[in-house]
Amino acid sequence: MNRRLRELDFLGGVVATVDGHDVQLAVDRAAKLIPDQIMEAAGAAQRKAMVELRKTLIQDLKDDTTLAPRVITKAVRTKTPRRRNAEVEGHVRVASSRLPLIRYARGISPLRLTAEKGKRPQDWQPLSYRLDGSGRTFDNSPRSEGDSRLFVAQLRSGHMGVFSRLAGSSLISEETGPSVQFHVAADEKRAKYEGLLIIRFEDALAREVSARGGGE
Repeated sequence: MNRRLRELDFLGGVVATVDGHDVQLAVDRAAKLIPDQIMEAAGAAQRKAMVELRKTLIQDLKDDTTLAPRVITKAVRTKTPRRRNAEVEGHVRVASSRLPLIRYARGISPLRLTAEKGKRPQDWQPLSYRLDGSGRTFDNSPRSEGDSRLFVAQLRSGHMGVFSRLAGSSLISEETGPSVQFHVAADEKRAKYEGLLIIRFEDALAREVSARGGGE
């Protein structure tokens, strides 16, 4: 088992690691009970721990952000553990590109077209948005001097998004929000998931040992 388990990969290279000392002790103890099956048991335990961690991450993101659920589930992926020499490797990765603001659908109000034919842009219904479920509410003030306020429009391709019109131009620019991993990359959140991972791995390993006839 790795001394340090790479389990959460954030922001395209920022990796949360788990100090594997307690994990190694658990594996060493289990090896005395089922020495010929320890790697199989460790791999099975790690798979179960990662599946549970993915479920927790998805639920937390649904609770804490205004992201559309399908965006969250697509961004949280589990890599099946593989054996390499005397180690078992695998990870849960949270990754997406920077997202169109419309993907924060549960925080956009109103979530409908606000660009209305026959009306001047300044008369279109104002919109607001939130990135976090209980976080700050932003209005549709222009991002830069001279740009229009934000509005919801639908392109000829059928894509609906949040846009602004650039200053002195007929062009519109789609507004974006942060990536999914932005919401779980803070040190305290990474520490939370690292702690959960260790606990769930050790619990799962104990069950795997018991299922194979091992016991104190």
